[in-house]
Amino acid sequence: MPPTTRSHGSRPKPTLLICGATSFTARVLLTYLDTHPDSDSFEFILVGRNASKLDEANAALRTKRETLVVRLEEEEEVERMVQRGDVVLNLAGPFRWYHAETIIRQCAQQGKHYVDVCGEGAWLAKHILPNYDFTASKTGAVIVPSCGFDSVPSDLTLYLAHKTLRSWLPGASISSSISFFDIRNASFSGGSLASMLSIADLPREQTRVGEYGLTSPLCPPKRPSTPARFVWTFTSPGLGQTLYGAFFLMWPFNRIIVRRTQYLSRCLEARLPSGDLTTADGVPAESISVPTQGKGMTAIHSPEPVYAEEIEYAETWQKGSYLSALLFSLAQVVFFGVFFGSRVLRKIILRFLPQQGTGAPLEQMEKGWYRVTNISRSDSPAVEIKTTFEGQGDPGYINTCYLLAESALSLVLPPPEGTSLPPLSKRGGMLTPATAMGSVLVERLQRTGKVHIHSEILTAPEDKKRV
Repeated sequence: MPPTTRSHGSRPKPTLLICGATSFTARVLLTYLDTHPDSDSFEFILVGRNASKLDEANAALRTKRETLVVRLEEEEEVERMVQRGDVVLNLAGPFRWYHAETIIRQCAQQGKHYVDVCGEGAWLAKHILPNYDFTASKTGAVIVPSCGFDSVPSDLTLYLAHKTLRSWLPGASISSSISFFDIRNASFSGGSLASMLSIADLPREQTRVGEYGLTSPLCPPKRPSTPARFVWTFTSPGLGQTLYGAFFLMWPFNRIIVRRTQYLSRCLEARLPSGDLTTADGVPAESISVPTQGKGMTAIHSPEPVYAEEIEYAETWQKGSYLSALLFSLAQVVFFGVFFGSRVLRKIILRFLPQQGTGAPLEQMEKGWYRVTNISRSDSPAVEIKTTFEGQGDPGYINTCYLLAESALSLVLPPPEGTSLPPLSKRGGMLTPATAMGSVLVERLQRTGKVHIHSEILTAPEDKKRV
């Protein structure tokens, strides 16, 4: 059965394809795009399996949009769908099971862009990166998983910390970085539960991925993975206070995205005339190469930071005291130990949790917010950089839509004045928010008024600088 469309006019502008347009999270995303200040500059198509549900979602919009009925398990239908747009925004998770690989494969082959809100690290490391990164780099497709609360705040705070440090001390490098996540009034939906179940029911070898799982064995890490802790205690002279943190459930995934950014900032992958894929460690600072129309590579100037070989990185859930952090960590151990460790107890727990496609009322989610405080340090000279990333709305279901939408728009709309996409974005491949969108995404998020980002040097008051 071919994809079924309902047209609402021609589309000469960049077109976004919203996969999973009838999902719980998509309601916020569609409204945001429909009322976006740049809405005259792009079009978007609602994609789903159920025509009546698509019509219902479309009816809630100010401007009626085109809808597209697609069975994602059918490769030919997905191929025709991808041909219709410039960038796919995929909300149809769990991504391992809901045919995201088919969409990514078609985007990579056709040179179309792709963003999602995936948090499934082992799937990315074992199925997506090895199979589609090289193809995407040949066609110019930019494939960027994890463009929501997983893992934009994590990736951009360290990216901005580097830019802040380099603007003040061009030769300095960050040696350690820790982010404290202060999350308030967050809700839990059936979609999150479905993602957890998709992991719980898999064999362990299919769910585990190391911190450096999205890097290359040709460039092995110089520093071992940072061990998890029940309590983080961090004293910062620049802050003038002690911060306490509990174990943060998203850290094991977020760090693999951060490590890929670190890796991509240092390594150049080039396709030789023979077709071999090689990796060269230690790309010169401020320089990177992108393919030309011929067989060679052209070196171009880049303002993007090059990360150090060794960076100690950690994330934690911010709490008010040592005791509260300890108790919160212990509670997580008990809950997730039971959930993932016992199929019988998991079935009992499921009776009291939301079903897929459901979640908290919109009014409740609008009260949510979060603040990420990142403290990064340079050893030589000794400098502290503080970067904050604040988001309005429930982080996983409202703010994540803002992050996803602006990530996609960063790839297809002209960059804000004074910004440009990173060189790797011109080349393509499986990238990260920092290496694909960089300062363009930072500026677009700032302009929404729903995200506030600030970075400064924490030294003597007269030395403070902002970006």
